[in-house]
Amino acid sequence: MSILHNPSHLESQNAISMGKTKAKMDDFGVNEERRIVMNIQSHGDSAFPGQGASYEALCLSKLPNFSCGGTIHIITNNQVGFTTEPTNYRSYQHSSDLVKPFEVPILRVNANDVDAVIKACRFAVEYWSKYGKDVMLDMIGYRYYGHNEVDEPSFTQPVMYKKIRSMATPPQRYQEKLIEEGVVSKEEIDKLRTQVEGHFEQEFQKSQTMVPDLKNTTDPNYRGSRSLTHKWQGMQFSQWGADPAQTGYDTSKLVDIAKSTIDMPAGFEAHPRLKKMFMDSRMKTIEKGEFDWATAEATAFGSLLMDGYNVRLTGEDSERGTFSQRHAVLTD
Repeated sequence: MSILHNPSHLESQNAISMGKTKAKMDDFGVNEERRIVMNIQSHGDSAFPGQGASYEALCLSKLPNFSCGGTIHIITNNQVGFTTEPTNYRSYQHSSDLVKPFEVPILRVNANDVDAVIKACRFAVEYWSKYGKDVMLDMIGYRYYGHNEVDEPSFTQPVMYKKIRSMATPPQRYQEKLIEEGVVSKEEIDKLRTQVEGHFEQEFQKSQTMVPDLKNTTDPNYRGSRSLTHKWQGMQFSQWGADPAQTGYDTSKLVDIAKSTIDMPAGFEAHPRLKKMFMDSRMKTIEKGEFDWATAEATAFGSLLMDGYNVRLTGEDSERGTFSQRHAVLTD
């Protein structure tokens, strides 16, 4: 399992997680038909509709160069947006309604019912596995505290929080259910809780003294971040004191690359105005050694390709360019 660093709760990482999933699919040489890489996104009930980033990511989700074979979305719908009434921060009833234009099925489930949540999760995974499409799990529950333990949600939601404070928590409800059904005894639950909480406390104490050492990622006992232990393990960081990289390029090679950006094969008929712009105007400036912005950009792409790196441009402005002089692709 690979977890993205989450800068905040504002959904900016949704498209990034799709991109990372797509990259893993490319690494493994799989397509959408072989579903061995799963993208799971966890959302907040207010954040999901709040900033527009979710809708933007969904707009990309079915495009050929972006699709990661479907995402399992989970809204932890615990009324964390308690500081504002839902009717004042979204234009539809449920925060999960945002996915409706994209034909994404929505499973709304009572977060207090552990068995129902597990059943819904299994259904979501089966749906994803069979169809390779997005599916939304909307877990409707509550948040016992505010944004943190000292925040007070009853300032704005006194009625709802009076009711919440009188309820047994999901772990309490579930352990009572299991004891009643004879699945476990109270002693077994207490023992398990002690073990789990003890493990959490031990790990917390270790974290107080842990110093991540990114150079030591091959050590099997390494306890720091493992995010750079695979394809990126040879990556160097400026704080390690390496000398600045030489990024210059031989002038004659740059001229050859620049000329190749306007080299059209025999019999190729580009649009007359583009032909004039590229074949005539750009060639004259190249021969003078005067690179304009568009020529420099095209040459930069070419230099990366010459050095064996892939360059991927996709979406609006990528082939045709925002303005005509930035055409990266010419069509007969």
